Amino acid sequence: MFLPGDVDSVADKIHARRRRAQESVSKRAVTLVKRHKRNGVRASLFYETGFWKYPAKVCHWIPEDPSALHQRSLEDQLARLDAAEPARLQWAHYTSDEERIAHVPAEVRDLLIP
Repeated sequence: MFLPGDVDSVADKIHARRRRAQESVSKRAVTLVKRHKRNGVRASLFYETGFWKYPAKVCHWIPEDPSALHQRSLEDQLARLDAAEPARLQWAHYTSDEERIAHVPAEVRDLLIP
Protein backbone atom coordinates (compact mmCIF):
# COMPACT_ATOMS: atom_id res chain seq x y z
CA MET A 1 0.00 0.00 0.00
CA PHE A 2 1.33 3.43 -0.93
CA LEU A 3 0.88 6.28 1.57
CA PRO A 4 1.32 9.74 0.04
CA GLY A 5 3.29 12.29 2.07
CA ASP A 6 5.18 11.80 5.31
CA VAL A 7 4.50 8.29 6.58
CA ASP A 8 4.60 9.36 10.24
CA SER A 9 2.04 12.12 9.77
CA VAL A 10 -0.25 9.79 7.81
CA ALA A 11 0.06 7.16 10.55
CA ASP A 12 -0.74 9.81 13.18
CA LYS A 13 -3.87 10.84 11.27
CA ILE A 14 -5.00 7.23 10.91
CA HIS A 15 -4.38 6.59 14.61
CA ALA A 16 -6.21 9.78 15.66
CA ARG A 17 -9.22 8.94 13.48
CA ARG A 18 -9.34 5.38 14.83
CA ARG A 19 -9.02 6.65 18.43
CA ARG A 20 -11.90 9.14 17.94
CA ALA A 21 -14.11 6.40 16.51
CA GLN A 22 -13.17 4.03 19.37
CA GLU A 23 -13.92 6.67 22.01
CA SER A 24 -17.25 7.49 20.37
CA VAL A 25 -18.40 3.87 20.34
CA SER A 26 -17.14 3.31 23.88
CA LYS A 27 -19.01 6.37 25.21
CA ARG A 28 -22.16 5.26 23.40
CA ALA A 29 -21.93 1.80 24.98
CA VAL A 30 -21.56 3.32 28.47
CA THR A 31 -24.54 5.61 27.81
CA LEU A 32 -26.71 2.66 26.75
CA VAL A 33 -25.76 0.66 29.86
CA LYS A 34 -26.58 3.63 32.11
CA ARG A 35 -29.91 4.14 30.35
CA HIS A 36 -30.87 0.48 30.77
CA LYS A 37 -29.90 0.54 34.45
CA ARG A 38 -32.06 3.64 34.94
CA ASN A 39 -34.97 1.85 33.27
CA GLY A 40 -34.84 -0.96 35.83
CA VAL A 41 -32.46 -3.50 34.33
CA ARG A 42 -30.46 -5.21 37.09
CA ALA A 43 -26.76 -4.32 37.08
CA SER A 44 -25.89 -8.01 37.41
CA LEU A 45 -27.25 -8.59 33.90
CA PHE A 46 -24.20 -6.89 32.46
CA TYR A 47 -21.97 -9.61 33.96
CA GLU A 48 -23.84 -12.43 32.20
CA THR A 49 -21.76 -14.50 29.81
CA GLY A 50 -23.97 -13.64 26.85
CA PHE A 51 -23.45 -9.89 27.28
CA TRP A 52 -20.62 -8.48 25.21
CA LYS A 53 -18.86 -5.65 27.00
CA TYR A 54 -17.19 -3.21 24.63
CA PRO A 55 -13.51 -3.08 25.63
CA ALA A 56 -11.91 0.18 26.73
CA LYS A 57 -8.95 -0.59 24.50
CA VAL A 58 -9.30 -2.49 21.26
CA CYS A 59 -5.99 -4.29 21.71
CA HIS A 60 -6.19 -6.44 24.84
CA TRP A 61 -2.67 -7.72 24.59
CA ILE A 62 0.68 -6.54 23.36
CA PRO A 63 3.18 -9.37 22.86
CA GLU A 64 6.14 -9.17 25.19
CA ASP A 65 9.48 -8.12 23.80
CA PRO A 66 11.54 -11.25 23.07
CA SER A 67 14.71 -9.44 24.20
CA ALA A 68 13.30 -8.84 27.71
CA LEU A 69 15.14 -10.38 30.64
CA HIS A 70 12.15 -12.38 31.90
CA GLN A 71 10.78 -13.99 28.78
CA ARG A 72 7.47 -15.86 28.90
CA SER A 73 6.43 -18.35 26.29
CA LEU A 74 3.62 -17.46 23.92
CA GLU A 75 1.42 -20.08 25.62
CA ASP A 76 2.05 -18.50 29.03
CA GLN A 77 1.30 -15.02 27.67
CA LEU A 78 -1.98 -16.25 26.17
CA ALA A 79 -2.96 -18.02 29.40
CA ARG A 80 -2.38 -14.79 31.34
CA LEU A 81 -4.43 -12.89 28.75
CA ASP A 82 -7.29 -15.39 29.02
CA ALA A 83 -7.39 -14.94 32.80
CA ALA A 84 -7.29 -11.14 32.54
CA GLU A 85 -9.83 -10.87 29.70
CA PRO A 86 -12.31 -13.79 29.97
CA ALA A 87 -14.76 -12.30 27.48
CA ARG A 88 -12.17 -12.74 24.75
CA LEU A 89 -12.87 -16.48 24.73
CA GLN A 90 -16.59 -16.20 25.47
CA TRP A 91 -16.03 -18.06 28.75
CA ALA A 92 -15.95 -21.39 26.89
CA HIS A 93 -12.61 -22.66 28.16
CA TYR A 94 -13.32 -22.65 31.91
CA THR A 95 -13.72 -25.98 33.66
CA SER A 96 -15.43 -24.82 36.85
CA ASP A 97 -18.04 -22.30 37.90
CA GLU A 98 -15.51 -20.60 40.17
CA GLU A 99 -13.22 -19.88 37.22
CA ARG A 100 -16.15 -18.72 35.12
CA ILE A 101 -17.21 -16.03 37.61
CA ALA A 102 -13.77 -14.99 38.89
CA HIS A 103 -13.93 -11.67 36.99
CA VAL A 104 -17.37 -10.75 38.42
CA PRO A 105 -17.39 -8.26 41.33
CA ALA A 106 -17.96 -9.76 44.80
CA GLU A 107 -21.33 -8.03 45.28
CA VAL A 108 -22.66 -9.72 42.14
CA ARG A 109 -21.12 -13.09 43.05
CA ASP A 110 -23.00 -12.97 46.37
CA LEU A 111 -26.30 -12.77 44.45
CA LEU A 112 -25.71 -16.02 42.56
CA ILE A 113 -27.91 -18.97 43.34
CA PRO A 114 -25.78 -22.13 43.83
